[in-house]
Amino acid sequence: MFPCWDEPKFRATFSISLYHHESQTSETNMPLKKLLSHENNMIWAIFHTTPEMPTYLVAVMIAAYHGSSYENRIANIWCREFLAKQLDFALDIADKVKMHFRYLLEFSTLKAEPNVKHVVIPGYQHDDMENWRLLFYR
Repeated sequence: MFPCWDEPKFRATFSISLYHHESQTSETNMPLKKLLSHENNMIWAIFHTTPEMPTYLVAVMIAAYHGSSYENRIANIWCREFLAKQLDFALDIADKVKMHFRYLLEFSTLKAEPNVKHVVIPGYQHDDMENWRLLFYR
């Protein structure tokens, strides 16, 4: 993707654009800014620029995953189609966790982020790695 120095104290902003087939979904740490249609059913997904952050927090996803979000919910979950029936339970848990963090952040100088995206990846090996606003799970 890009060269980086694995040192958390070095930070940069990232302007991410992803090129993929229209049947796929793309996500990053930031909200989508715009989609641009391209030939052969391809699209450019252009995302808002990140705040300054270390490179290890940058996360991107392009996949043919099933997504779920509901009005007034504060989380989105993406998974393979066969797991879709379990999304209601997962969204409920994600909402409760986010509400708990919002409560904790009320007493902090940190600002709560409006939306967190969750991605379920079978066989994912890095449950210990955090990403900002785009979280991956096994």
